[in-house]
Amino acid sequence: DRLQDLSNYVLGIRLFNMFLGRGGSGLGVAPQEAWDSFSELAVQVDGTVDEIQKQCAGYMSVLRAIEAGAVVGRAERLQEELVERRQLLSYYRSLQDEMREASDECREVLARFNEEASDLRNLVQSSAAVPKEDVYPVFEALAGAWTDGRGLLDHANALHSLLNSVSEYELPNYESRLRQELVDKALAWEQEDGNDEEQQQVDLKRSQEEEAAAVEASKQASGADTGESSEGDAQPSENAVVEPPSDEPVRVFKDAHPFVLSRPVEFSGYCPVTLHDRDGMLLPGNPGLGYVLYKSRLYSLSSMAAVDAFVENASQYVQGVLDCARKHPALITFLSLHETFSDVTLKKVAAGLFVKAEK
Repeated sequence: DRLQDLSNYVLGIRLFNMFLGRGGSGLGVAPQEAWDSFSELAVQVDGTVDEIQKQCAGYMSVLRAIEAGAVVGRAERLQEELVERRQLLSYYRSLQDEMREASDECREVLARFNEEASDLRNLVQSSAAVPKEDVYPVFEALAGAWTDGRGLLDHANALHSLLNSVSEYELPNYESRLRQELVDKALAWEQEDGNDEEQQQVDLKRSQEEEAAAVEASKQASGADTGESSEGDAQPSENAVVEPPSDEPVRVFKDAHPFVLSRPVEFSGYCPVTLHDRDGMLLPGNPGLGYVLYKSRLYSLSSMAAVDAFVENASQYVQGVLDCARKHPALITFLSLHETFSDVTLKKVAAGLFVKAEK
C-alpha cells in the first residue's frame, strides 16, 4: 500500500508538471482521451445501427407485401435473411448499451479529474509553500482519476479493435435476395393501401380506452382496499396495487399496473403471434398497446388482432414459439430462451447465425 501511495504521489506530481508545461511527457489527459474515444465509437455504432434498422424495415415491408400478394418474392429466404440482420442488430445494440454505461462512467471520471486539477492549481497558487499533508492527498486524488481514465481508455481501445473485427459481418456473407426494386414496390403498395396505418390508429384508440378503464379500475380497487385506523388516519392496504391473477391471459398496462415497469418481456419483446403464424418472423411488439400477462410472464404483441389471438389461446402461441425455436436454433439466443433450451450447445446455436448460401 505504501508503494502504491508513493506511485500515486509521483504520478500526481508529474501530471501537475504537465499542466505547467514543465514535464509529464507522454502522459496525456487520459480521461479526456477516453471520452473522445467513446464519442467516436458512439458515432460509428449509432450509424451502423441506423443502417441495419433500415435494412430490417425494408425486409418487413417486403414480407408484408408478399403475404398480401402485392409483390412476388421468396418469403422464406427473406425471412432467414431478416433473422440474420436482426441478430447483428441485437449485437450492436448490446455494444451501444455497454458504451453508454462506459461513457457515463467516463463523464464522471473526467469531471472528477478536472475538479482535482483545479483544486491543485488553486492550492498551489494560494501560497508559496504548501504543506505536504495538504498537497499530497490532492496529488493522490488526481492520480486516481487519471488511472481510472486510463482504464476507460483501454476499454475504448478494446472496443475499437472489436468493432474492426465485427465490421466484416456488416455486409452479408451471402447474396441477399432483398432487391431495392422489391423494397420500392412494397413501400409503394403500403402508401397506396393505407389500411395498415388506419388499422394502427384504430388499435391505438382501442388500447387507450382499455388502458384508461384499467387505470380507473385500479384506482377504485385501491380506494376500496383503504381502511381507517383508530386515529382516523387512512391505512392503505398492502394489496392496493398487486399483480392480477394470470392463470388465464389478462391485459395489463404500465400506468395501471406498476409492476410492468420492472418485469422483463418474454421473447425479447417480439410478438409471439407473428413468430408462430409466420414461422419465426421477428416483429417487435408494440408497447403502446399494453401487454398481456400470462402465468406471471409478460408478452408484447404487434397489433390488437395479435392481442386478441393471444388472449384467446395463449398456451398455443407460447408453445408454438418454442417449437419454432427448435426448428430454427438461431432464435434460441435471439429470443433469450437459453434456460428453456439449456441442453442446446453453443455450437448448434452458432450454426444458425448465418444464412446458408444457396447452391
